[in-house]
Amino acid sequence: MEAMKNKKRGFFLSVVGVFVVAAAAYFFVSRHSAIQTYTNQDYGFRIDWLEGQFVVETVSDAEVTELSFRDKNIRSNYPEWTGTVFSILVYGKNAVEENPFQVLDGPSYLGENDRFYYGIYFPTDVNYPPDDLEAVDHYQKLSKFACDRVAESFTLLQDSHP
Repeated sequence: MEAMKNKKRGFFLSVVGVFVVAAAAYFFVSRHSAIQTYTNQDYGFRIDWLEGQFVVETVSDAEVTELSFRDKNIRSNYPEWTGTVFSILVYGKNAVEENPFQVLDGPSYLGENDRFYYGIYFPTDVNYPPDDLEAVDHYQKLSKFACDRVAESFTLLQDSHP
């Protein structure tokens, strides 16, 4: 009789365990964004990014264009925080005399074509609300993805136009 109870209990725990694992897997997959390719035709490059997780804000001056990839959740919920995860810097070769990434401290050189020098910059200051643990976790996951994947995936397009 005792052996039968143990078998039923073991079977029940196994079924519960399978459901817990399945629920955890579903939760992870439903919250994890697909990796997609971001293509910028204006500046002639592409990178991998996580679908629906970034907004891109662009600022330009006579020498450089900065494309800031910002945490969409932080920008939506905390407008006082920039949420910048990384920036692609694009210097026009007609505006600078030499490769700026050889003299700049911070950004890393990604490549160049006949028109532009490209670099990437990861901010070192806090770009998220430190009291919101969910926002901190989300930002840190995006940062890890960016550090691990974005620079590695950077590809120049064959034809770039302003």
